[in-house]
Order: sequence, then C-alpha cells, then structure tokens
Amino acid sequence: MVKISVIMNTYNRENMIKTAIESVIANTEKDWELLINNDGSTDSTADILKEYAKADNRIKPHNRKTNSGRNLSLVKNEMLAEAKGDYICFIDDDNQYEPAFLGVMSACLDRNPLMDVYYCDSNFWHQAGNEFVCAGRQRSIDFDRTLIKKMNIIDLGEVMCRRKVFDKYKFDEKITYCGEDWILWIQASKDFAFYHYPELLTNYFVHATQTTKDPKHAQTVIELRRRIDAGEFE
Repeated sequence: MVKISVIMNTYNRENMIKTAIESVIANTEKDWELLINNDGSTDSTADILKEYAKADNRIKPHNRKTNSGRNLSLVKNEMLAEAKGDYICFIDDDNQYEPAFLGVMSACLDRNPLMDVYYCDSNFWHQAGNEFVCAGRQRSIDFDRTLIKKMNIIDLGEVMCRRKVFDKYKFDEKITYCGEDWILWIQASKDFAFYHYPELLTNYFVHATQTTKDPKHAQTVIELRRRIDAGEFE
C-alpha cells in the first residue's frame, strides 16, 4: 500500500505538464504514487510521461489510445480503479501543488478520523503575456451543503479524501464536459464529513487554453444547476 494516490488527467499539455509533475515530486511528503491518465494526446505528452516514469517508479502513466471526448469522469474513474493509496487527491495538468500540500492535508486526515474530505485554498494566477501574475486567494469558503447545491465552492485540485469516499461514490460518467466533481461533492456530503482548511496550498492557473473559457463550460454548468434544483442528485 501507499499513503497517497495523486490522480492527474492530461491532454496535449506538453507545455505545462512538467511543472505540474515537478510540483508533486517537490512535496515534502514522499509516500505517494502519481497516476496520470493521458487521454489520447497527439503532442509529446506521452514521451514526457515515459521519461518521468523511467526516472521515478512512483509515477505511473496510463496512455489511452483514443481521446475520451472530454469524459473527465471516465478518465478519473479509470485511475481510481488503479489507485492504491489510503488517501486520494487530484491535480490538473496545468496547476501546481505547494511543497507542503501532501504532508499537511494527509496530516489533517491522520489527526481527525471523523473528517473524510479536506479542501484547502489556492493562489489564483492570471496569464499576462508570457508570464503569470498572482491575483490573490481563491476559495476561502467553509463547507455548506445548501451553498454547494447552488455553486461549486471546492476545486478538485484542492481536495484530499479518504479512500472510502471513492469506494462508495464514483464520478458520474454521463457528465461529460465539466462539473463532475461538483455533483460528486453533493452526493458524497450526504454521507461524509467535509472540512475547509484555509491555507494556501495549491496554485490555480487561468490561461488562454483553459477549458473553462469554452462557452460549453458555462452551458454545462447551467444545465447541471437545473438538474440539481430538480433534486436529481439527492
């Protein structure tokens, strides 16, 4: 067994994925595995992952032959099926952990057996030309089940969960573009305890190729909110 399974999905992010992987490697907590689902990339992503896996056996790429069609639930569930960790967390291929993230978040779970899901805050970075400028803190909202039915107050990359959360709940594979984590939080919070740890332990990057800039993202969120209001996920 391993203490922490870190799950990453990637698609054609040869220009950013190295910094995401390096941020996991740089963590002070070393008892982890990094499971990376390469969703049919057509750039050099597969070669980059091969080199990292050769250098560090904790890094475990899974190369899909074809793209999932933005079925983020499917590719996350594929890696959850392979995960060996007591604790589960996620990192996007364009974001970064602070070096303390894995250690601090796992220590929270170690110390508090009645808590099942911890989430922290993020430094929020905006692209300005070829550089990124920190725009301050993202999140800093304590957990409220009524509020989370109105908006997703938890970014998946800020979370560490006990394995039993994903033993009971998986990402809904009928949700194919975005919002799969939002729906899982609504479902899982019926049975598991969530806690906000208000420290800046991750870095969230907003950039030109980010999928949240696609109009389909907003359309999907609106449709999911309609379904939530109808009580579909209770």
